[in-house]
Amino acid sequence: MNLLKKLSLIIILLLLNTQFYAQKTILMEQNDRYKNYRFKTEKEWDKFNNYTARKKSKSYKYTNTDLTKIVFGWNPYWMGTAYKNLDYSLLTDVSYFSYEVDPQTGLPKDLHYWKTTELVDSAHAHNCRVSLTVTLFSGHADFFASSTSKQTLIDTVIGLIKYRNADGVNLDIEAVPSDQSGPLTAFVQDFCTQFHNEFPDGQVSLDLPAVNWNDKFNVAYMVNYVDLFLIMGYDYHWSGSEEAGPNSPKNNGSIWSPYDVTRSINYYLDKGIPPEKLALAVPYYGRQWSTTGTSVPSATTGNSSAKIYSDIRKEQDNYEYHWDVDASVPYHIFQENANWYQCWYDDEYSLGYKYDLVKMKNLAGIGIWALAYDGDYPNLEEMLAEKFRQGGAKAGYGIFTDMGGPRGDYYNNEDYIFTIAPEGSTEIKLYFDEFNTESNDVLNIYDGDTTSGTIIASFSGNQNITDTITASTGIMTIHFVSDASGVASGWYARWVNNDYALKTEEINLNISGFKIYPNPSNDKLIVEINALINENILIELADYKGAMLFRKNVSVKQGINRIDLSSDISSLKNGYYFLNIKSKNYRIGKKIIIAK
Repeated sequence: MNLLKKLSLIIILLLLNTQFYAQKTILMEQNDRYKNYRFKTEKEWDKFNNYTARKKSKSYKYTNTDLTKIVFGWNPYWMGTAYKNLDYSLLTDVSYFSYEVDPQTGLPKDLHYWKTTELVDSAHAHNCRVSLTVTLFSGHADFFASSTSKQTLIDTVIGLIKYRNADGVNLDIEAVPSDQSGPLTAFVQDFCTQFHNEFPDGQVSLDLPAVNWNDKFNVAYMVNYVDLFLIMGYDYHWSGSEEAGPNSPKNNGSIWSPYDVTRSINYYLDKGIPPEKLALAVPYYGRQWSTTGTSVPSATTGNSSAKIYSDIRKEQDNYEYHWDVDASVPYHIFQENANWYQCWYDDEYSLGYKYDLVKMKNLAGIGIWALAYDGDYPNLEEMLAEKFRQGGAKAGYGIFTDMGGPRGDYYNNEDYIFTIAPEGSTEIKLYFDEFNTESNDVLNIYDGDTTSGTIIASFSGNQNITDTITASTGIMTIHFVSDASGVASGWYARWVNNDYALKTEEINLNISGFKIYPNPSNDKLIVEINALINENILIELADYKGAMLFRKNVSVKQGINRIDLSSDISSLKNGYYFLNIKSKNYRIGKKIIIAK
């Protein structure tokens, strides 16, 4: 990197540092938005949100004991009684947001509905732990300097946990000034000690900023006190960002700032938090900016608005779906009254990649800001089940990259394991499009679910890998180790299972025949479905990198339906693609080849 580029990067980081100090996080932003509504009951919030309790459609044949990771969700008071429709089989922890601390006294400025909410009983009925989130967003110096205020807070919180027979406390202390790092550490230690004396089996969790500017959160001195740390893996682009961009980038690639989810995880692991105490919180919301144009990145012309996933999903079919390869997140661009807008968010695909990262790093689990933000859309719950429920992995294809993502370098001193084990697979095939590591950095591939199984391939250095790597057991385990002497661009690989389709008898629930032709395709592609009933289906096409190219809702009628996708593929380049067809009762996936 030449001197000019180095100076430019330093200037950018200094500007980012200043902006991060001034920014409001999503929790602060939304709390400020809703705190002026003085509703006295949760039912009033239901009316405000146009929320109506629906009949339970879930069978609850699963319980949260089937989960392989912690799934921690925040329940904001402004979501009313939407918690009654949560699938608690996909949650281990629910935290009520929040006890708003008065820094002058330690007493709550507002406790909202903690004393009366039915959330506690609903969660406990499904074996789900319940925490009370304690928020301190200002007045830190006054609060930390007052032993009376601190003790009042601790005593009051302990009393409230006893009153509701709850299980823990979530500490959300944000916008901490740099000179309050030491007092923050001392308070966290004292709070945890007193809480655990009262509740030996209780849980204290602590929210961590995505970027720990000036090491204000000295986690090395908290790790023996705190039970669970939650990285708030969002707001990398925030309300006042000068450019529109990913709210929760898995990687930064070639165009975004060097701060991303992968770097945040590595940072806190390097600071001494053991992986079994660290979780990644993900966003069920996105951000929409007015912009100067359609380019990516694009300068903003005003502050963004936060939009919950269900609102974005309602609008999604109106806009062209874009995928940012650098950050591994979707976005859409639209024009309204001569003004351009960009909306960046997370969906099931981008969240799935972050969930894979959690598994690769062997973290404790994930957090969700915020519960019920997905509304009646099942996509996000289905991805949770696929990634974290035992036997839930049904996807028949995917991508596997190094920690730097498709366009970034991996990191020094990595040592992690990733297992590919889709339900019902009898064979896994792995294809490498590129592979480039330092000579001492090694990727080993095993047939089976452990690294003690049969090793079927080993790669290092800069290689052109043309062979297909096959795990005949239907489970493939990958182990990568890098040293401290340098990095490279890493790899980009694709995997598929033996068929990537549900079994014939499962498909036959609602269809008796299915085919795609011609395949390989040149300029024509037809999907033919012999349907047994009238129903609506969703057709999706993804490229080999997992980027969604289009979604199309189609109504099929009983009998043979021929769906012409020729115009949809007209601009595609030669290569491999994946076609998904989904309904309420079945899911089919096929690999197609474009060869013009």
